[in-house]
Amino acid sequence: VMEQMDGLSDPKVFVEQRVDCSLYIPECSGTCDALIISDGVLQICDLKYGRGVRVAAEGNEQLMIYALSALSMFDGIYDIHTIRMSIFQPRLSNCSTWEVSRDELERWAEETLKPAAQLAWDGNGNYKAGDHCQFCKAKAECRERAKANMELAAYDFIEPSLLENDEIAAILGKVDELTAWASDIKDYALSEALKGVRFDGWKVVE
Repeated sequence: VMEQMDGLSDPKVFVEQRVDCSLYIPECSGTCDALIISDGVLQICDLKYGRGVRVAAEGNEQLMIYALSALSMFDGIYDIHTIRMSIFQPRLSNCSTWEVSRDELERWAEETLKPAAQLAWDGNGNYKAGDHCQFCKAKAECRERAKANMELAAYDFIEPSLLENDEIAAILGKVDELTAWASDIKDYALSEALKGVRFDGWKVVE
């Protein structure tokens, strides 16, 4: 945070700032690691200490939502025209920053965020499996994720020893997610079995 403040004129700094996101997403709130306001710029700083996934600031929806929420909090107090979002991942030596105008951010909120949030709130919309599934509480039970991963098992191969290069390339693009999904299924099944849930053909042994 101190490095981000260098050269700023009379910066206002808020650490672990709670933000209310309900203006755009019903019953949603979050905590911004650090928020800096100076010279018409609102900076959102996010520390991610894990080493699993490298994250880019550009187009990062979490930070965009935090920025919108902060704008609504400080509207009328500070004249903010630019949003700067930064992600710091010290264990991955990753520092990513992205700037967007207030007008662009608010246009995204009205055209993309609000409609999508309302669909989700109403229980509608489409499920989409992807890298983001690893953060979902329902990742082991999700039917859409299962469907996406079972596509690999249903791949119309010729004999394995005679796979073509394009078939191998197709498999390589899916195998990590397939492995992760299988591991999540096993962990979930074990957890449920220990609670007394029965799975036909399987039992827990010490």
